[in-house]
Order: sequence, then C-alpha cells, then structure tokens
Amino acid sequence: MKKTNFNDIFSKIDKDLIGRVYDLVLKRVIRKTYLKQDKKSQQEMSKIFSSGPSQEKEELIRKYFPNFNEVFFEEFQNFLKELQEKLEKTEKEKN
Repeated sequence: MKKTNFNDIFSKIDKDLIGRVYDLVLKRVIRKTYLKQDKKSQQEMSKIFSSGPSQEKEELIRKYFPNFNEVFFEEFQNFLKELQEKLEKTEKEKN
C-alpha cells in the first residue's frame, strides 16, 4: 500500500485553486476592458478570444492591456476584498 503524502495533496489543491482564481480574475480584467471599448474593438476582441490562435491572443493582450500587470493586480485586490466581505457577511448570518 502506497503511503499518502499530504504535502503533495495540499500542493495540488493549492495549484488548482491558484489557477482557478487566476482564471477568474483574468476574465474580470478582460470583461472590464471589453466593456470600455468601442463596438469595432469589441468585435475584434470577441473574434480573437473565441477562436483566434494563441499568437493573436497575445498580440491582442499587448494592444489592449499595455499595463496588464497593474490592472491584474488591482482586480486581484478587488477580488480579495469582495471575498472577504462575503465571508464576513456569511459569518454574521451564521451567528
């Protein structure tokens, strides 16, 4: 019988969770940027993100997200704040 290594299990969970949070925040950044664009730019973004090759997606990100790291970090902070508020609200409702 193989011995269970809990460090491996938790590190896999953490990697999965981190990946899911990253995807969620990335979608929020893209959506906010999309909503700020004119119709032509929105159509370009929709076309490329729905079926374009990876290289086109990377070029599009550079075009519309020149300060991607700052925008992503800001949205990540917003996400953490919202999560904290929801957790606090849930805790109050329990009591």
